[in-house]
Amino acid sequence: MERKSPTTLRYQSELCDRPLTTEITHEISLPDYQPEIKRLLRVSATAQPPARYLGGGSAEFSGTVDFNILYAAGDGKLYCFPTSADYTLRAPMEADASFDLSDALSCYCLCEPDMTGGRVLGPRRMSVRCRLRARVRAYATATVEQAWSDEPNQAPQRLTHEIATAVTHSGSSAPTTLTDEIIPERDSTADDWRIISATTAVLPEEITTATDTVHCRGQAILRLLMQRDNDPAAAPLPHTRKLPFSIDIPIDGINAGAEASVHGCCTELRLTMEGGKVLCEAEIVLSAITQQEQTLAYTTDVCCIGQRAQCETQSLRAPRPLRCINANFTQNETLSQEDAAIPATADILDIGATVLPDSIKTTCENGRCTVSGTCRYSLVLGGEDVSTRELELPFRYTCDLSQKGDMPLQDCDCSVSVISARVRTDNQRLSIDTELYVTARMWSMSTFSPVVAVTLSDAPAPLTAGRTICYPAPDETLWSVAKRYCTDINTLLHKNHLPGAPRADAPDSLRGVHMLVI
Repeated sequence: MERKSPTTLRYQSELCDRPLTTEITHEISLPDYQPEIKRLLRVSATAQPPARYLGGGSAEFSGTVDFNILYAAGDGKLYCFPTSADYTLRAPMEADASFDLSDALSCYCLCEPDMTGGRVLGPRRMSVRCRLRARVRAYATATVEQAWSDEPNQAPQRLTHEIATAVTHSGSSAPTTLTDEIIPERDSTADDWRIISATTAVLPEEITTATDTVHCRGQAILRLLMQRDNDPAAAPLPHTRKLPFSIDIPIDGINAGAEASVHGCCTELRLTMEGGKVLCEAEIVLSAITQQEQTLAYTTDVCCIGQRAQCETQSLRAPRPLRCINANFTQNETLSQEDAAIPATADILDIGATVLPDSIKTTCENGRCTVSGTCRYSLVLGGEDVSTRELELPFRYTCDLSQKGDMPLQDCDCSVSVISARVRTDNQRLSIDTELYVTARMWSMSTFSPVVAVTLSDAPAPLTAGRTICYPAPDETLWSVAKRYCTDINTLLHKNHLPGAPRADAPDSLRGVHMLVI
């Protein structure tokens, strides 16, 4: 973002913006220690942060999608089986001559699973699938060169303007391991219990930026669904633990004034039962996308002493930072069991929730930002036969845009994830409490027109040998008069005993002046 020479303009511009989708299917066979499948209840998916490779005019991203399969066995109990499938995404990134790829290239890929499901192929075989939606964005340094038709006789005078532009970077933390010990229930030991399923959600809570670093404090929310093995009639019980973390994300090129959009995921979860306790080890990784405002000065016109300068400009666009959001909020919904198609005698054994990526909408109006969408819930019902019910409920989050509320929203990277979901029944009514985490990076666009070419020609000879007198029009400025007569602005000020104007092209730079000596 610095100038190499007075005639080269450098700023960060978008190199690639490409949505990608891929279908992931994976067939699995249960190991011998897993009981046979009687009914498939729920399949959830989480995309791990991808590894990135740049080269050959494209960006390639590879990673894994973790599936969590909940099913009912012939003994009426719930069981879970985790599995993973690999994915690869490729996006072409062909840069034209205006980009300088020798500078740092910022490139990232945001992945979200969608349309997740599964199918039972046999007592011990099943297939799972999901559509992986991704967005690849890349930013690089764009250059604008100013070409002269000939060398000017004297150093040219430049009229410059300034605009605010965005500089975007991205990065990820090293894997961090969090540990905890859980005693499922007082007066019991872990040996009395069986872990049905385990999930981990990452909640960033405090985000600050410093030189080349994003610092994040927060919690990993560990949820275990457990059941007493020696009491088959007992309902499964959820156990939730919060594991605090403090992690630094190294990102070269950012300063303390940058804003960051941060999201995290659990890359590995290890659970062991030892000494009457459940020993938990959760490995998490945080990813951040930062943007900071930087002032870009560019030449809008040129005036040469003794020569006529004809300028050609080019209309360009550059992103301008609007705001980054990192917030958690709670959504509370109440509805009747009849409306939810849940029998009055049914027991709710478990609840799962996920946000539908297609439903997320971000709008900005009157200095406020609103993120809305739909959350899908999967309820596991007990009784004579285990079954499931699905519900879709809307959510909505609103926040201020602070001092930048007058800027229109042009584009946004927004993600909403479920941290936890709980359901209660009372008088045949369901109360669903959902904690969600929203992270977003929003930006506007600035349009500017720098000079890209200058043609020089001889200045016209004065009409008389005496003084040249100019009677400026009401809409003329000090700059327009100096350029028309190919003279120096300071000379005009000195000859006419004028005070210096803040800007030579300001509308009031010739206020009260009816005649000028050239």
